[in-house]
Amino acid sequence: MLYLNSFENAAAIKTEEGHVISPMPNITELVPSKELLAQWQSKKISWEEFREGFIEEMQAEFKGDKSRLKGLAKHSLENDVTLLSPEPSGEQTYRAILEDIINKIWKKEGRTDHVINLAQEPSELQKEIAEKDEKIKSLQTKNRNKDIENDKLNEQINQLQEQINTYAESIKSRDRIILTKDDEVKSLQAKSHNKDTENDKLKKQTDQLQEQIDTHTESIKSLSEMLSAKEEEIKSLQAESHNKDTENDELKAETDHLQEQINTHTESIKSQDEIISTKDDEIKSLKAKSRKKESDIAQLQEQINNDQKIRDIAVEAIGDDKLEKYFRNLKIDENLPVELCKWLEGRLKKVLDSSDTLYKLIQHCITDQILDSDDAGFAHSIRKQRNLFSHDSPIDEKTKMGRVLYCFFAAALVFPKLPEIE
Repeated sequence: MLYLNSFENAAAIKTEEGHVISPMPNITELVPSKELLAQWQSKKISWEEFREGFIEEMQAEFKGDKSRLKGLAKHSLENDVTLLSPEPSGEQTYRAILEDIINKIWKKEGRTDHVINLAQEPSELQKEIAEKDEKIKSLQTKNRNKDIENDKLNEQINQLQEQINTYAESIKSRDRIILTKDDEVKSLQAKSHNKDTENDKLKKQTDQLQEQIDTHTESIKSLSEMLSAKEEEIKSLQAESHNKDTENDELKAETDHLQEQINTHTESIKSQDEIISTKDDEIKSLKAKSRKKESDIAQLQEQINNDQKIRDIAVEAIGDDKLEKYFRNLKIDENLPVELCKWLEGRLKKVLDSSDTLYKLIQHCITDQILDSDDAGFAHSIRKQRNLFSHDSPIDEKTKMGRVLYCFFAAALVFPKLPEIE
């Protein structure tokens, strides 16, 4: 664990074996530069200006190959380290700024540990010690109560064990009685089985007689039903013949009426065919104009992609070899906003070690001072244009290539500001 303290409290520090104590001024990589510290001490700059300057120096040191800040953050998670600074107790100290920086490093790595700043006001320290003492007393009282409860539980367990032994003896006696009853049950079951056999024979004879009676009854019933069905069929055929004659007369009248309607519809269809033919000609004309518009846009995209002057302007603003190759190979078309957002989202997720949405990632960059408000505005503009192109939103054809080029140059301005991924 990392502890921070002041020289004035050094005499009161008690350490165990392996606990390292080091003055911060001896580790020049972890303290403000002499120029920055002198400006703050002489009141030439404000506290906020001093704080921002020290944070920038620490960010630069953190990016180094042999960063002392990175090494301290990693080492102090597994070992006890105390750093002392000559500043008295208070909030406006570079010791407090270093505390915030290391807490943020740990947070990005998914750790919940926090630096312990022991250079507090005496009253606060005494209050904290008193609170710790109260917690210790409370825990001691709880432990005593637990011991009393455990004694009671042990006594109850012994009583239950005695009851179990008594029940076990009672169960053995009952088992002997049950065995005797089982023998009696088996004898009665044998007698019952013989009775069941006799009953089955009698029941079988009764069932055979009942089947014969049922067969004769069904035969008589079937003959009666057949006779009734024939009579009903005759009546039905007579009524059906009469209905057919009436139906034929109605169908003839309906046929004549339908023929008149067909003649009328035939004339209407001829008129509709003429209208449809006219509409088809209009549709063909519109399709031809649409194909011409698409061809013009494709030619414009080809001209833009072949025009190296546009890419030279973006590359001049970048000043980064890796990004220059990336922007040289980008295809400038309607898919460009989507491709730029994929690159931007992937880079921010690795830099911030987060899986948030692109909007939240850009907001985190402002909070963590990775991007200023102007650069964050460019990043949001790329995101908004991506949404327009990828969600089939209605976009004026005249502005499409303008929006694409805007995203291209906005990316050239904001991408170099992002930290490199280790």
